[in-house]
Amino acid sequence: MSAAGLLAVAAGLVLTCLVSIPCAAGHPRVPLAALALAPVAAVTLVLLSAGGSLTRSEAGPLDQAVRSGTSFTAVLRVTGEPSLLEPGAFDGGDRYLVDGDVVGGVLHGDSFAARTPVVVIASSEWAGVGTGDTVRVIGTVKAPDRVGKAAAVLLPSSRPTIAAAGGWLGYTGDLRGRFRHQAVQDSRDGGLLPGMALGDRIGLDSELEQAMQTTGLTHLTAVSGANCSYVVAFAFLGLRAVRVPRLPACTGAVVALAGFVMLVRPEPSVLRAAVMGTIGVAAVLSGRGKVSLTLLLLSIIVLLAVDPWLSISFAFMLSVAATLGLVTAGPMVAAALGTALPRSIAQILAIPLTAQLFCTPIIVLIQPALPAYSLPANVLASPVVPAITLLGMVAVLALVAAPVLAPPLIGAAQWGTRWVAGVAEILATAPGATLPWIAGPPGAIVAALASLASLALLLLLAQHTAVACRVKVPLTQRLRVVGARGAFLRQHRHPRRGQAISGSAPLAGRGSFPGHGAASGGAPRVSGGPGRTFRSPARIGRSEPHVAPAGYDRVPVPARRRRGSCLPSRSSSSPLFRPDSSCSDASIRLREATG
Repeated sequence: MSAAGLLAVAAGLVLTCLVSIPCAAGHPRVPLAALALAPVAAVTLVLLSAGGSLTRSEAGPLDQAVRSGTSFTAVLRVTGEPSLLEPGAFDGGDRYLVDGDVVGGVLHGDSFAARTPVVVIASSEWAGVGTGDTVRVIGTVKAPDRVGKAAAVLLPSSRPTIAAAGGWLGYTGDLRGRFRHQAVQDSRDGGLLPGMALGDRIGLDSELEQAMQTTGLTHLTAVSGANCSYVVAFAFLGLRAVRVPRLPACTGAVVALAGFVMLVRPEPSVLRAAVMGTIGVAAVLSGRGKVSLTLLLLSIIVLLAVDPWLSISFAFMLSVAATLGLVTAGPMVAAALGTALPRSIAQILAIPLTAQLFCTPIIVLIQPALPAYSLPANVLASPVVPAITLLGMVAVLALVAAPVLAPPLIGAAQWGTRWVAGVAEILATAPGATLPWIAGPPGAIVAALASLASLALLLLLAQHTAVACRVKVPLTQRLRVVGARGAFLRQHRHPRRGQAISGSAPLAGRGSFPGHGAASGGAPRVSGGPGRTFRSPARIGRSEPHVAPAGYDRVPVPARRRRGSCLPSRSSSSPLFRPDSSCSDASIRLREATG
C-alpha cells in the first residue's frame, strides 16, 4: 500500500474514533456500533503506523552492512541530544549516546539514500552535537542488543564532520548552550538547573544524579508533564489576569507550550510530556475528570500512532501511569487524606503519593528496588519546582531580550536547585534509602497488588473516619433545610387545591434515630399539580403538611459553606422531597454548634 493509501486509511480510522467519542460521553445520537468500532480502529491505526515504521527502517543497505561488518561512510541527521553513559561502561574516556537517522552514505563505493534510525556510541567529540545537526562519519554497524526503535548501533571510527542545523533548531540550540554555560559556571547545585528547566543533563554531576535516582527525584531532571503544565498554567493564568478572554488565553498558552517544546527539543518523550501535561492542566482548570480521562486515552492513541515504539518505552509507561493516577485516583486520595489533614496539606501529599502508587509496578521492572524516601523527598522538593521552572524560562527569555537580567534570574533559580540537591543528597545517605524488591514480572505483579491494597486501605480508612465523625441529630433538626437563600421549606396549614396528601406507612429507613421511626408518623405520598407536598411526621405537627416547591431536591453543600446545610437543586426528575434522604444523615451535622 502506498503512503497516500496508508494516510487515507489512517484518516478514516481517526474519524471513526472521533465520531465514537460523543457516544462514550453519553450522547445517544451516535449508534453503539460506532462505539464498538473505536477500539478496533485504534488498534488498526497503531498497527498500520508500526508497519510503516518498520518498512522505513528496513529500507537501504544497512542490513547488508550489519551482516558483513564492513566499514562505510554514513551521513547522519541527529534526532536527539547526546546523553552521557554511565562511568566505567567503556574504557578510554567518556562515551555518549546519540540518536539519529542514517539518511545516506557510501557502501562498497556505491552511494545510497535511506532513513534508518540508529543509535551512536560516540566519544566526547560528539558532546557538542544537537538536534537537527548533520554529521558525516566513517564507522561500522552492528545489530542492537535489544528490540527498539534503532535498527542498528553505529560505532564511529573517524572524527565526525558536523554541519550545524539552521533555522529554529539552530537558534534554539545556541540558546540552550548559552543558558547551560551561564547556569553551570560557579554553580553549587551540580548543574541541576539546566536539567530542571530545559531537560539538559549534560552538565549534571554524576554523584548528584545517582542521589536523585535513589530518592525518586530523577523525573525532575527531565522535561515532564509537570514542566509543560507549569508553562501552560502560567501562560493561561497570566493572560486571564490581564482580562484576556478565555479563547485567546488558551491560544496563547498553546503557543507558549509550542515554543517550550521547540526549546527543549521536539523529541518523542518531550511531545509525550507536552500532551500529558496539557491534559493535566485541562483536568485542573475544567474540573471534569471524565473528560480528562477521555483526552488521556485519545492522546495515547495519537502518540502511539505517531511513534509506535513508545509502547516499549519505560518513560512513556511511567508518564501514562502517573497521569492516569492523578486523573482517576488523585481526587479520591486527596479527599481521603483531607479527612485527617488540612485540605492544603492533603492536596500536596496526594500528588506524589498517587503517582508513586501507580508507577511502582513499572519502576521495579527497571530496577528491582524501591526508593524508601521517595514520598518525603518529592513533598520537600515540590514547593520550589514551579519557581525553578518559571525562573529558568524567564532567564532563557532574558538571554534573548536583556542578557544583563539573566545572571540574577539564574542565581535566584539556583537557590531552589540547591534546596533540591540538598534534599536528594541528605535522604540518599539516610539508612534504608533503597529497599530490595523481587526482580522481573513477579516483582511487578506483587508491587501492583501492594499498590492496589494501599489505595483501597486508604479509601476505607477515610470512609471509616467520615462515618465515625457523624453526629446523631434529632429528627426535628434534620428536617431543617438551609439553603443559599435561607430555609425554603414552608409550612401551610391549608394546602392549595389539588395538593392534598395522606400517608399511613411508618416512617423508617436509613438515617432514623432512636425515638423516631414507626411512632413518628407516616411516609409521604404525593398528589396534585406542579407543587409537591408531603405530610409531616406526627412529632413535627399533626395534620400539618409541608409544601416544597416543585422540582426541588436536597444536595450536600460545597465544602466552602457551613456544615450541616443543604442547597436547593432544580431537578425535574426529583419525584419527592425526601426528608430522610441520604443528605439527611450524611450532610446534616449538629446545628447547635453553629447556632
